[in-house]
Amino acid sequence: MVKMPNHLTRREFVEQAARRSAGAGIAGMLLPTLSCVPSDGDEALPPLPLDEAALTAVMDEILPAEEGMPSASEAGVLDYFRLLAREVSDLPQMLSGHLERIEAAAKERFGRPFSVLARIDKIATMEHVEDAHPALFQELPTLVYEAYYVQPIVWDLIGYEPYPTRGGGPPLDPFDVTMLARVAGLPPLYREAT
Repeated sequence: MVKMPNHLTRREFVEQAARRSAGAGIAGMLLPTLSCVPSDGDEALPPLPLDEAALTAVMDEILPAEEGMPSASEAGVLDYFRLLAREVSDLPQMLSGHLERIEAAAKERFGRPFSVLARIDKIATMEHVEDAHPALFQELPTLVYEAYYVQPIVWDLIGYEPYPTRGGGPPLDPFDVTMLARVAGLPPLYREAT
């Protein structure tokens, strides 16, 4: 599994990522996010040293656009990986290994690259790779899910409201003390100390 480097804490990484996000002013106050859409004036994130089109095809198969939700690529997962690769140097190599296994399986089974296969063949290819390398293959969907569900666009669509750990959370409903009436009327379940 990809490990965060010792010189940068997760909190520090999240804070750096929030500064790069399009909504960094708001996101930085609420909760630092890993939304990686560069702000106006920021330099574009450099491409990963791998076939990004193949990665996009794979991650969009893991999380396709459906039921009003964006696909992984539409949500900004590729930019998340680009930013994460700045701090986790072995990330591109790990992603490349998964892509190589998927491409090899697609060519072996269907004689064509993964990105041009029909959806049913893409699914069959990924299931084949998962069956052949279950522990290794689990890394890729886990990273795609993580990258997807930290995106503010996804938060908005699923109704998630982030609250910082150092600040207040959502308002609580007033406590209804009548809920304790039955318990308050019970005899003590303990002995008095003498």
